[in-house]
Amino acid sequence: MTILIVYIDDMVLTSDDPEKMEKIQQYLATKFKMKDLGQMRYLLETGMFDCKLAETPMKMNQQLGISLAKQLTDKVYYQQLVGNLIYLTHTRPDIAYVVSLVSQIMQAPSIEHMNAVHRISIKG
Repeated sequence: MTILIVYIDDMVLTSDDPEKMEKIQQYLATKFKMKDLGQMRYLLETGMFDCKLAETPMKMNQQLGISLAKQLTDKVYYQQLVGNLIYLTHTRPDIAYVVSLVSQIMQAPSIEHMNAVHRISIKG
């Protein structure tokens, strides 16, 4: 199976057949100006390059409800990260559920919510 995802000027190509993927890449390079950015992990700009990978995308039984008493985080940055994670779920269905949970809290994300997003971002 080979999947090609195009979003504006970004393209994601993934396949269970490396040779087939290479041939498709070569063909597309004859038609478009392309730059190979490598593995999909470069999509998320979290600045967490030296962190330890998490084995699961979310802590077990973690509750992420909205609470006015919690310290808020940078809303725009949170929304950008969650947006990138939503895009990433096309090729990473294993994180789709937890991404749907953090995407429900876009209006007033707390530091706890940001920590949950960072954990999803570094899941191994």
